[in-house]
Amino acid sequence: NDALPVGRSPIESIETGRDMALDSPIQSPSAVATIEIDCTESGFEERRTLKPEENVCLSVAASRKCLQAYFRHVHRSYPFMDSEFVLQDFNALCDKEADKDLLPQSAVPNRLYMIMAIGFTTLQRAGEVENIEEQDLQPCLKGVLCECVSRVDEESAGTLLLLGLYLLFKPGDQDPRAIAGVLTNHALAVGLMNESPGCQTLSPRALELRRRLGWSVYVFTRMISISYGLPFAFPDNIMKVPLPSIMIQEYGSEEG
Repeated sequence: NDALPVGRSPIESIETGRDMALDSPIQSPSAVATIEIDCTESGFEERRTLKPEENVCLSVAASRKCLQAYFRHVHRSYPFMDSEFVLQDFNALCDKEADKDLLPQSAVPNRLYMIMAIGFTTLQRAGEVENIEEQDLQPCLKGVLCECVSRVDEESAGTLLLLGLYLLFKPGDQDPRAIAGVLTNHALAVGLMNESPGCQTLSPRALELRRRLGWSVYVFTRMISISYGLPFAFPDNIMKVPLPSIMIQEYGSEEG
């Protein structure tokens, strides 16, 4: 707080993301950005089952359209997800859970659901949301956040970034600035800004995706800082990993 410019409000509890109150040049829909997290003695309580209306079913075709929209648009700026693996997971989920081209919403993992929700916002902006109901693709933000802060690893960092992107494209009661604070701590704890000797044991594909995640986090936090007039979360020289490069699997692919 001592390093903040004169006139700025204090930033509280960025480590947990419980509260972040800012008076910025650009106002969010809520005057104070607050994310409430329910805790138990054993840690953060995961809310995987808090999606509204558990009996809602999603159209398989519409869900696939949302996934494809994500990889055609948002993925080009934040290419930290592997489109081939994501679509394979989606197909496996449909084979297991879908009935008559309908997929139970409760069966969709939070990470996959976030990608679909972001893809839906892309279709909304393009005016291509026929046969897709908006209320069917509204993730439980508290549930996703609780799941992410209960552990610190690359997967949770990626899901946090998806959550931040969703809030960026779909402003609501929560604020992407708070997510950026939690994401900053996650990225530093996981070590996404540098490569430890253990990274050399990763496959070229996994190593490239890790590098992309680090750069995506860096770009996202920079954009949030510039948009809201905040200090940068990371210094200019923190990135010690190579810039993203195209993977062999992406040559000739529709999403690549």
